[in-house]
Amino acid sequence: EGKPDSIAASAMGFSTQRRKLSDAGVQTVLFRLKTGGVALAEVIVSSRQPENPAFRILREVQKHKPENERSSLQAAEYDSYNRIETSLIDLPASLSKRKVVQDIRALAVRRGAIAAADPDAPLPIFASEVGSRVYQKNAPLRRREDLLHKQMRGVGPREGSVLSQMLGSNFQNFDFYPNWQNVLGKDFISPIAEGGRTTYEYELQDSVFVGKDWCYKIAVTPKRSHDLAFKGTIWITQEGYALRRADLIASPEANINFVSDLRIYQDLTSPADGPGLPTRTKMVLSVRPYDKQAAMLVRFTTVSSNFMRNLLHTEPGFYDLPIVSSLMEPAEKDAASSLLGGLAGS
Repeated sequence: EGKPDSIAASAMGFSTQRRKLSDAGVQTVLFRLKTGGVALAEVIVSSRQPENPAFRILREVQKHKPENERSSLQAAEYDSYNRIETSLIDLPASLSKRKVVQDIRALAVRRGAIAAADPDAPLPIFASEVGSRVYQKNAPLRRREDLLHKQMRGVGPREGSVLSQMLGSNFQNFDFYPNWQNVLGKDFISPIAEGGRTTYEYELQDSVFVGKDWCYKIAVTPKRSHDLAFKGTIWITQEGYALRRADLIASPEANINFVSDLRIYQDLTSPADGPGLPTRTKMVLSVRPYDKQAAMLVRFTTVSSNFMRNLLHTEPGFYDLPIVSSLMEPAEKDAASSLLGGLAGS
């Protein structure tokens, strides 16, 4: 075997040293190690969290907005069924004891409203059903409604009243694609608005079917409770990234004229059929015009079908006819009329 001719010594943090060996059988070797630097590979420290997956979906919604928003249509028409139900809630004790109120409640019970027997139950005062064919042209916006049938029960709202202001076509025509949605003269920020991330928190919760469309289910919450914004859920289609459904509640602290509660539900057509049109819209709101008065609970339901897109009517003045609305016609004088008269003075 060959004899070693050198020896080395090393330690963490010191430079390695080598010394030659002699032929002696026993020898002493002295090492004086010098400190040495240790070079580490590059290390990158980052505090960035993974991107919220809902943000990617919202970017796609904006990218596909031109082919999905209804304003991209030249014209649209459809059959529409509208139902409005109005009740009084939170009646003051003095009003609940009036004979006219008791008579109306007894009439409601006889017509099958079992819950109306409860003195704290909503007191139904008005209901209407209207069937029509709606024609709408964009750029400039024109809307015509041809009534096919109507039915009204109870007392209709007086012209200029708070309730009458809520019976216009605006409540049958919600559109969340524009950045702002006007409700009772207030501009709410749409949950799919461009730049909505400054107003809303988003959470991707699930993927589910809505009809035939596979959709992303996203929860939305206002960052500031006093903003004119909504809390609830939106569904975005995987194919085409279109708004397919919205189930929203106005932020409770948002200041809306006389309105203490506002809920909106809307289903839209599949993007496979073209730009989205509402198939079903439901809205529930509670209105209290003045303190110490009964509040009004109003339910709107609109169901639309038989859609036709881009069939533009060219007859002169076709879209310039005023919107026909039977909901504002004077009601017959009855017990309910007396009731509203009493409310106005209470």
